[in-house]
Amino acid sequence: MDPYAKIHVGATVFRTKTHTDAGKFPMWHEIFSVRRTTEQYMQIYIYDASNFGMDTLICEGQFPLSMVCTSGAANQFANSFPLTYKGKPAGDIFLEITFYPDAAGYPGAVQPGYAAAYPVSQPMCTRILTLRL
Repeated sequence: MDPYAKIHVGATVFRTKTHTDAGKFPMWHEIFSVRRTTEQYMQIYIYDASNFGMDTLICEGQFPLSMVCTSGAANQFANSFPLTYKGKPAGDIFLEITFYPDAAGYPGAVQPGYAAAYPVSQPMCTRILTLRL
């Protein structure tokens, strides 16, 4: 198998690199950052890349952002999270997610995953999520 992951947070979609010949135990070591507004869940889809047709869905999972997005200070989640295929258990994915609330002194500062500071005028209810696969 040549797995890759697609991560959806609202309308934002990230795609990892394909881990060629990784079988059932891919490791991506990739970092993504996204600004969270009202999203309650992050969807994760793992596919097997195909050279001859459509990629095949291997498994999927839905991660409740409430597990890491709390008001106040920065928060981290690092643990395995279950994945399913057609409603049946299909393995786990190890997620490391860091939550940076805007109100924690970060507005106007350079955030992980961002090349430059984002404007202080952004609404205070938005958050930065950094996901490491």
